[in-house]
Amino acid sequence: EKRVLSYAVDPEAIAGVGGPTISLTAGAALKIGDAVYISAASSVNKSVTAADAGKFAGIVVGGGGSFGRNYGLFGVESVGLALVPSAKVAEVQVAGIAYVVAGDAVLVGETVGFDTTTAGRVLTNTTSKQIIGIALTAAAAAGDKLKILLQPK
Repeated sequence: EKRVLSYAVDPEAIAGVGGPTISLTAGAALKIGDAVYISAASSVNKSVTAADAGKFAGIVVGGGGSFGRNYGLFGVESVGLALVPSAKVAEVQVAGIAYVVAGDAVLVGETVGFDTTTAGRVLTNTTSKQIIGIALTAAAAAGDKLKILLQPK
């Protein structure tokens, strides 16, 4: 199966949101901005399980119901929308700056990892769990959108 490398970019973002993406199969229905992990061969899913965080793949930016477009064409308003049905192609951003949804308050400069309560969201990394990036903007509460620099460790 052929996988295509593309590039997600938000033309309206002053800070240059975007980065390289890969096409993978959604293991379940996914939302734009979901943090996902490799769940099977060429497949991604979201999880609250700490062990899955070690298999971090990237951030969902499009695919499936978005007709192959990424949030750069829809704008930040699409973050959190369910646009990738199960078993359809998900465009997953693997580097750069991405929009995500917070599971709780996050401060600028804090490292973030998988939310352990709501799959697909991110939380401040207060333990030794997998780091997926650094917050470039703040989130005041659960459900807020923020920008992160993808730096999985």
